[in-house]
Amino acid sequence: MAWHQQLLAREPDRLSSYRTLAELYRRDGADDELACLAATLCFLRKASPEQQVFHRAHRIAVGVPLAEARAPADGAALWRQARHPALCSALAEMLEILGPALAAVVAEPPGTLKLVPDDTSAGRALAAACRALGVPVPLLSLGAGPAVQMVRTETVRPALLLRGPLPEDEAERAFVLARAAALLRPELSPRALAVPGLAPGTGNALGAMVGAALIIAGVTRSRSPEASRLAERLQGHLPPAAAAALAEAARRVIAERGEAPAVLGWMAAADLTAARMALVLTADLGAAARALGADPPEASPLPTKLRLRDLVAFSAGEAHFALRRGLALTSRSSPA
Repeated sequence: MAWHQQLLAREPDRLSSYRTLAELYRRDGADDELACLAATLCFLRKASPEQQVFHRAHRIAVGVPLAEARAPADGAALWRQARHPALCSALAEMLEILGPALAAVVAEPPGTLKLVPDDTSAGRALAAACRALGVPVPLLSLGAGPAVQMVRTETVRPALLLRGPLPEDEAERAFVLARAAALLRPELSPRALAVPGLAPGTGNALGAMVGAALIIAGVTRSRSPEASRLAERLQGHLPPAAAAALAEAARRVIAERGEAPAVLGWMAAADLTAARMALVLTADLGAAARALGADPPEASPLPTKLRLRDLVAFSAGEAHFALRRGLALTSRSSPA
Protein backbone atom coordinates (compact mmCIF):
# COMPACT_ATOMS: atom_id res chain seq x y z
CA MET A 1 0.00 0.00 0.00
CA ALA A 2 2.75 2.41 0.98
CA TRP A 3 4.47 1.80 -2.34
CA HIS A 4 1.37 2.80 -4.33
CA GLN A 5 0.85 5.84 -2.12
CA GLN A 6 4.44 6.91 -2.74
CA LEU A 7 3.89 6.47 -6.47
CA LEU A 8 0.79 8.66 -6.32
CA ALA A 9 2.69 11.37 -4.48
CA ARG A 10 4.98 11.56 -7.53
CA GLU A 11 2.38 10.68 -10.18
CA PRO A 12 -1.11 11.78 -9.03
CA ASP A 13 -2.67 10.67 -12.34
CA ARG A 14 -1.65 7.02 -11.88
CA LEU A 15 -5.14 5.46 -12.06
CA SER A 16 -3.92 1.88 -11.57
CA SER A 17 -2.61 2.75 -8.09
CA TYR A 18 -5.98 4.14 -6.96
CA ARG A 19 -7.67 0.96 -8.14
CA THR A 20 -5.06 -1.31 -6.55
CA LEU A 21 -5.31 0.52 -3.23
CA ALA A 22 -9.11 0.23 -3.29
CA GLU A 23 -8.86 -3.53 -3.82
CA LEU A 24 -6.24 -3.95 -1.08
CA TYR A 25 -8.33 -2.03 1.44
CA ARG A 26 -11.41 -4.04 0.41
CA ARG A 27 -9.56 -7.29 1.09
CA ASP A 28 -8.44 -5.97 4.49
CA GLY A 29 -11.97 -4.92 5.45
CA ALA A 30 -10.79 -1.33 5.95
CA ASP A 31 -14.12 0.36 5.29
CA ASP A 32 -13.09 3.97 5.86
CA GLU A 33 -10.03 3.73 3.63
CA LEU A 34 -12.13 1.97 0.98
CA ALA A 35 -14.81 4.66 1.30
CA CYS A 36 -12.18 7.35 0.65
CA LEU A 37 -10.78 5.48 -2.37
CA ALA A 38 -14.28 4.86 -3.74
CA ALA A 39 -15.07 8.57 -3.37
CA THR A 40 -11.84 9.47 -5.19
CA LEU A 41 -12.52 7.04 -8.03
CA CYS A 42 -16.09 8.33 -8.33
CA PHE A 43 -14.75 11.88 -8.52
CA LEU A 44 -12.37 10.75 -11.29
CA ARG A 45 -15.31 8.94 -12.97
CA LYS A 46 -13.31 5.71 -12.94
CA ALA A 47 -15.12 3.75 -10.21
CA SER A 48 -16.42 0.27 -10.86
CA PRO A 49 -20.16 -0.41 -10.35
CA GLU A 50 -19.35 -2.05 -7.01
CA GLN A 51 -17.29 0.94 -5.90
CA GLN A 52 -20.09 3.28 -6.91
CA VAL A 53 -22.52 1.31 -4.75
CA PHE A 54 -20.07 1.34 -1.82
CA HIS A 55 -19.59 5.09 -2.23
CA ARG A 56 -23.35 5.72 -2.16
CA ALA A 57 -23.71 3.53 0.92
CA HIS A 58 -20.91 5.32 2.79
CA ARG A 59 -21.23 8.79 1.39
CA ILE A 60 -20.83 11.42 4.08
CA ALA A 61 -23.65 13.93 4.33
CA VAL A 62 -22.79 17.56 3.68
CA GLY A 63 -21.72 19.28 6.86
CA VAL A 64 -21.25 16.12 8.92
CA PRO A 65 -17.42 16.19 9.10
CA LEU A 66 -17.35 19.81 10.28
CA ALA A 67 -20.15 19.21 12.76
CA GLU A 68 -18.70 16.00 14.22
CA ALA A 69 -14.93 16.58 14.12
CA ARG A 70 -13.53 16.55 17.61
CA ALA A 71 -10.69 18.73 18.82
CA PRO A 72 -7.59 16.48 18.84
CA ALA A 73 -5.63 16.05 22.04
CA ASP A 74 -2.37 16.90 20.26
CA GLY A 75 -3.37 19.00 17.28
CA ALA A 76 0.19 19.96 16.37
CA ALA A 77 1.29 16.35 15.94
CA LEU A 78 -1.92 15.31 14.19
CA TRP A 79 -2.09 18.14 11.67
CA ARG A 80 1.63 17.85 10.91
CA GLN A 81 0.65 14.86 8.78
CA ALA A 82 -1.15 17.16 6.33
CA ARG A 83 1.95 19.25 5.63
CA HIS A 84 3.30 19.22 2.12
CA PRO A 85 6.96 18.06 2.23
CA ALA A 86 8.15 21.45 0.99
CA LEU A 87 6.72 23.00 4.15
CA CYS A 88 9.18 21.02 6.26
CA SER A 89 12.24 23.24 5.93
CA ALA A 90 14.33 25.76 7.81
CA LEU A 91 12.44 28.57 6.06
CA ALA A 92 9.11 27.18 7.26
CA GLU A 93 10.50 26.80 10.80
CA MET A 94 11.79 30.38 10.80
CA LEU A 95 8.44 31.78 9.68
CA GLU A 96 6.57 29.72 12.26
CA ILE A 97 8.80 31.05 15.05
CA LEU A 98 8.28 34.60 13.84
CA GLY A 99 4.49 34.23 13.56
CA PRO A 100 3.36 35.25 17.07
CA ALA A 101 5.53 38.37 17.12
CA LEU A 102 4.34 39.31 13.64
CA ALA A 103 0.72 38.97 14.70
CA ALA A 104 1.31 41.28 17.64
CA VAL A 105 3.02 44.10 15.75
CA VAL A 106 0.71 44.23 12.72
CA ALA A 107 -2.54 44.39 14.70
CA GLU A 108 -4.77 47.34 13.84
CA PRO A 109 -8.15 48.70 14.98
CA PRO A 110 -11.11 46.97 13.28
CA GLY A 111 -11.91 50.08 11.28
CA THR A 112 -14.70 49.54 8.77
CA LEU A 113 -14.68 45.75 8.64
CA LYS A 114 -18.16 44.40 7.85
CA LEU A 115 -18.41 41.38 10.09
CA VAL A 116 -20.45 38.23 9.51
CA PRO A 117 -22.42 37.35 12.68
CA ASP A 118 -21.24 34.25 14.54
CA ASP A 119 -24.73 32.71 14.55
CA THR A 120 -25.01 32.39 10.75
CA SER A 121 -24.42 29.09 8.93
CA ALA A 122 -21.06 30.43 7.76
CA GLY A 123 -20.13 31.50 11.29
CA ARG A 124 -21.03 28.09 12.70
CA ALA A 125 -19.11 26.22 9.98
CA LEU A 126 -16.06 28.41 10.58
CA ALA A 127 -16.23 27.82 14.34
CA ALA A 128 -16.45 24.05 13.81
CA ALA A 129 -13.43 24.08 11.49
CA CYS A 130 -11.43 26.14 13.98
CA ARG A 131 -12.29 23.75 16.79
CA ALA A 132 -10.98 20.78 14.81
CA LEU A 133 -7.91 22.71 13.66
CA GLY A 134 -7.10 23.84 17.19
CA VAL A 135 -7.08 27.56 16.38
CA PRO A 136 -9.00 30.51 17.86
CA VAL A 137 -12.29 31.37 16.17
CA PRO A 138 -11.67 34.57 14.19
CA LEU A 139 -13.91 37.38 13.16
CA LEU A 140 -15.19 36.92 9.60
CA SER A 141 -15.48 39.68 7.03
CA LEU A 142 -16.50 39.39 3.38
CA GLY A 143 -15.58 41.61 0.48
CA ALA A 144 -11.81 41.44 0.06
CA GLY A 145 -9.13 38.89 0.66
CA PRO A 146 -8.16 36.24 1.31
CA ALA A 147 -6.19 37.69 4.18
CA VAL A 148 -5.75 37.37 7.92
CA GLN A 149 -5.89 40.75 9.61
CA MET A 150 -4.99 41.00 13.26
CA VAL A 151 -7.55 43.22 14.96
CA ARG A 152 -6.76 45.09 18.15
CA THR A 153 -9.66 45.91 20.46
CA GLU A 154 -9.46 44.96 24.13
CA THR A 155 -7.33 42.03 22.97
CA VAL A 156 -5.66 41.03 19.70
CA ARG A 157 -7.89 38.74 17.65
CA PRO A 158 -7.55 37.47 14.08
CA ALA A 159 -10.08 38.41 11.41
CA LEU A 160 -10.48 36.36 8.26
CA LEU A 161 -11.08 38.52 5.21
CA LEU A 162 -12.59 36.54 2.34
CA ARG A 163 -13.80 37.45 -1.10
CA GLY A 164 -17.57 37.64 -1.02
CA PRO A 165 -20.10 36.38 -1.50
CA LEU A 166 -19.42 32.89 -0.19
CA PRO A 167 -20.49 29.97 -2.41
CA GLU A 168 -24.17 29.08 -2.18
CA ASP A 169 -23.38 25.35 -2.31
CA GLU A 170 -23.02 24.17 1.29
CA ALA A 171 -20.18 21.72 0.66
CA GLU A 172 -18.17 24.21 -1.39
CA ARG A 173 -18.74 26.92 1.23
CA ALA A 174 -17.54 24.55 3.95
CA PHE A 175 -14.33 23.88 2.02
CA VAL A 176 -13.68 27.60 1.48
CA LEU A 177 -14.16 28.33 5.18
CA ALA A 178 -12.09 25.37 6.38
CA ARG A 179 -9.25 26.27 4.02
CA ALA A 180 -9.30 29.84 5.29
CA ALA A 181 -9.36 28.65 8.90
CA ALA A 182 -6.29 26.51 8.20
CA LEU A 183 -4.36 29.73 7.55
CA LEU A 184 -4.60 30.37 11.30
CA ARG A 185 -2.48 27.30 12.05
CA PRO A 186 0.96 28.45 13.31
CA GLU A 187 2.80 26.78 10.43
CA LEU A 188 0.64 28.60 7.86
CA SER A 189 -0.15 31.93 9.53
CA PRO A 190 2.36 34.10 7.59
CA ARG A 191 0.80 33.01 4.25
CA ALA A 192 -2.04 35.54 4.28
CA LEU A 193 -1.13 37.78 7.21
CA ALA A 194 -1.95 41.42 6.48
CA VAL A 195 1.06 43.70 7.00
CA PRO A 196 0.27 47.42 6.71
CA GLY A 197 1.62 48.82 3.45
CA LEU A 198 1.97 45.43 1.75
CA ALA A 199 -0.59 43.44 -0.22
CA PRO A 200 -1.36 40.32 1.89
CA GLY A 201 -0.57 36.92 0.48
CA THR A 202 1.93 38.20 -2.06
CA GLY A 203 5.57 37.41 -2.60
CA ASN A 204 6.46 40.96 -1.60
CA ALA A 205 4.72 40.62 1.76
CA LEU A 206 6.25 37.25 2.52
CA GLY A 207 9.64 38.42 1.29
CA ALA A 208 9.48 41.31 3.75
CA MET A 209 8.71 38.88 6.58
CA VAL A 210 11.62 36.62 5.62
CA GLY A 211 13.96 39.60 5.24
CA ALA A 212 12.92 40.97 8.63
CA ALA A 213 13.56 37.59 10.27
CA LEU A 214 17.05 37.40 8.77
CA ILE A 215 17.83 40.95 9.89
CA ILE A 216 16.66 40.28 13.46
CA ALA A 217 18.71 37.08 13.51
CA GLY A 218 21.78 39.09 12.51
CA VAL A 219 22.67 36.91 9.56
CA THR A 220 22.20 39.47 6.79
CA ARG A 221 21.89 43.17 6.23
CA SER A 222 18.80 44.98 5.10
CA ARG A 223 17.75 44.08 1.56
CA SER A 224 14.57 46.13 1.24
CA PRO A 225 12.98 49.11 2.96
CA GLU A 226 9.91 46.99 3.78
CA ALA A 227 12.01 44.32 5.51
CA SER A 228 13.95 46.95 7.44
CA ARG A 229 10.81 48.71 8.66
CA LEU A 230 9.21 45.43 9.70
CA ALA A 231 12.40 44.35 11.51
CA GLU A 232 12.41 47.61 13.47
CA ARG A 233 8.82 47.01 14.57
CA LEU A 234 9.60 43.43 15.59
CA GLN A 235 12.60 44.32 17.74
CA GLY A 236 11.86 43.51 21.37
CA HIS A 237 8.77 41.40 20.60
CA LEU A 238 10.56 38.05 20.51
CA PRO A 239 11.16 36.32 23.87
CA PRO A 240 14.79 35.23 24.37
CA ALA A 241 14.09 31.55 23.66
CA ALA A 242 12.22 32.42 20.45
CA ALA A 243 14.99 34.81 19.39
CA ALA A 244 17.60 32.08 19.86
CA ALA A 245 15.52 29.57 17.90
CA LEU A 246 14.96 32.15 15.16
CA ALA A 247 18.69 32.80 14.88
CA GLU A 248 19.44 29.09 14.55
CA ALA A 249 16.73 28.62 11.90
CA ALA A 250 17.94 31.72 10.04
CA ARG A 251 21.49 30.38 9.85
CA ARG A 252 20.16 27.18 8.31
CA VAL A 253 18.06 29.19 5.83
CA ILE A 254 21.18 31.04 4.69
CA ALA A 255 23.09 27.76 4.40
CA GLU A 256 20.30 26.12 2.39
CA ARG A 257 19.07 29.02 0.25
CA GLY A 258 21.55 31.89 0.40
CA GLU A 259 20.94 35.45 1.56
CA ALA A 260 17.95 36.02 -0.72
CA PRO A 261 15.79 32.93 -0.21
CA ALA A 262 12.92 32.50 -2.67
CA VAL A 263 9.49 32.40 -1.05
CA LEU A 264 7.21 31.16 -3.85
CA GLY A 265 7.94 27.51 -3.04
CA TRP A 266 6.91 28.05 0.58
CA MET A 267 3.76 29.87 -0.54
CA ALA A 268 2.81 27.00 -2.87
CA ALA A 269 3.41 24.41 -0.14
CA ALA A 270 1.29 26.43 2.29
CA ASP A 271 -1.56 26.54 -0.25
CA LEU A 272 -1.42 22.79 -0.78
CA THR A 273 -1.33 22.15 2.97
CA ALA A 274 -4.34 24.38 3.68
CA ALA A 275 -6.34 22.62 0.96
CA ARG A 276 -5.40 19.21 2.40
CA MET A 277 -6.58 20.26 5.84
CA ALA A 278 -9.86 21.53 4.37
CA LEU A 279 -10.43 18.26 2.50
CA VAL A 280 -10.01 16.28 5.71
CA LEU A 281 -12.72 18.41 7.33
CA THR A 282 -15.16 18.42 4.42
CA ALA A 283 -14.65 15.06 2.67
CA ASP A 284 -15.82 16.23 -0.76
CA LEU A 285 -13.37 16.33 -3.67
CA GLY A 286 -16.02 17.69 -6.00
CA ALA A 287 -16.67 20.68 -3.74
CA ALA A 288 -12.92 21.20 -3.34
CA ALA A 289 -12.45 21.18 -7.11
CA ARG A 290 -15.18 23.79 -7.57
CA ALA A 291 -13.67 25.99 -4.85
CA LEU A 292 -10.18 25.75 -6.33
CA GLY A 293 -11.56 26.47 -9.78
CA ALA A 294 -13.23 29.64 -8.51
CA ASP A 295 -9.96 31.05 -7.15
CA PRO A 296 -8.57 34.00 -9.14
CA PRO A 297 -5.32 33.30 -11.04
CA GLU A 298 -3.27 35.31 -8.53
CA ALA A 299 -4.53 33.26 -5.56
CA SER A 300 -1.56 30.86 -5.64
CA PRO A 301 1.80 30.42 -7.35
CA LEU A 302 0.46 27.04 -8.52
CA PRO A 303 -2.23 26.65 -11.18
CA THR A 304 -5.55 25.10 -10.20
CA LYS A 305 -4.82 21.81 -11.99
CA LEU A 306 -1.65 21.13 -10.00
CA ARG A 307 -3.33 21.99 -6.69
CA LEU A 308 -6.21 19.63 -7.48
CA ARG A 309 -3.86 16.80 -8.51
CA ASP A 310 -2.08 17.10 -5.15
CA LEU A 311 -5.41 16.96 -3.33
CA VAL A 312 -6.56 13.87 -5.24
CA ALA A 313 -3.32 12.03 -4.45
CA PHE A 314 -3.53 13.11 -0.79
CA SER A 315 -7.09 11.71 -0.57
CA ALA A 316 -5.67 8.21 -1.13
CA GLY A 317 -2.78 8.52 1.32
CA GLU A 318 -2.18 7.23 4.82
CA ALA A 319 -1.83 10.77 6.18
CA HIS A 320 -5.41 11.49 5.12
CA PHE A 321 -6.69 8.32 6.75
CA ALA A 322 -4.74 8.95 9.96
CA LEU A 323 -6.15 12.47 10.23
CA ARG A 324 -9.69 11.15 9.79
CA ARG A 325 -9.10 8.63 12.57
CA GLY A 326 -7.60 11.27 14.83
CA LEU A 327 -10.61 13.54 14.34
CA ALA A 328 -13.12 10.67 14.74
CA LEU A 329 -14.38 11.15 11.17
CA THR A 330 -14.29 7.56 9.98
CA SER A 331 -17.18 6.72 7.66
CA ARG A 332 -20.28 4.81 8.46
CA SER A 333 -22.99 3.33 6.29
CA SER A 334 -25.64 5.84 5.27
CA PRO A 335 -29.19 5.10 6.40
CA ALA A 336 -31.30 3.50 3.71
